Amino acid sequence: MDNWKGTKGKWRIKDGNYENGRGMFSITTHTTNIATIWGAVEEKETIPNAKLIAAAPNLLNACKNAIKELELINGSKEIAVLELEKAIEKALK
Repeated sequence: MDNWKGTKGKWRIKDGNYENGRGMFSITTHTTNIATIWGAVEEKETIPNAKLIAAAPNLLNACKNAIKELELINGSKEIAVLELEKAIEKALK
C-alpha cells in the first residue's frame, strides 16, 4: 500500500477566481498544478470539493495509520480495516 505515485508535496487550494461567472480553484503544490476545480452545479459545493481533493494525501496517510493502529489493537483484520484497505486500493490503482 505504500506505492503512492501521485504528486509529492503539500497539496493546497490556490486562490480561486471566476471565469464566465463560474468559480475556479486550483489544487497545487508550490511548483505543480495538480487539478482545476470548476464551479459545481451548486456554487456552494465548489470550495468543499476543492478542500476534499486538496486533503487527499493527508486522508490517505490517515487511513494507512488507522490500519496499523487497528491491527495492533485488535490483532486481526476487522471490517473497518478491510474497508480502509479497499479505499486505499481504489485510490492507488
